[in-house]
Amino acid sequence: MILRPNGSRQSGEPRTRAFPRPGAALLAGLLFSVGGPVAAESTLTDAARRGEALYGEHCASCHLLSLRGSAHGAALRGPAFQDRWRGTSTSELLRYNQANMPPGESASLRDEEHVAIVTYLLEANGWLDGMAPFDFSTPRRIGGGADPEPD
Repeated sequence: MILRPNGSRQSGEPRTRAFPRPGAALLAGLLFSVGGPVAAESTLTDAARRGEALYGEHCASCHLLSLRGSAHGAALRGPAFQDRWRGTSTSELLRYNQANMPPGESASLRDEEHVAIVTYLLEANGWLDGMAPFDFSTPRRIGGGADPEPD
């Protein structure tokens, strides 16, 4: 079998990748050799991945997997969501989510699950870059600006 540097294969060849993605080793080295913000980013990225899975399980039936909304749930990505939540705090969005979502079953999710879902929503709207980790007691300004004082 001949493996090509670009990962392509001829018909009938098994689906394997002969070479790692360009820069993968460099990226891995940077992630493990640098502390501080990279660790925080990784934590937020991990939370967003958990949130995406939880969103698919608990939210997508009303808001759709695309986050574009439906007759049963508002859009959670794009201008309407951004206009509603820009300038508020993560604590406000978390409290809203915790009190109202999923409708009639908000107590079915633990606090850390609500945090993960909100993290995913912030990532989907491009607001996670540069944001420090947050929870109910450490609010962050949504959409940029100085973080508010803890509640």
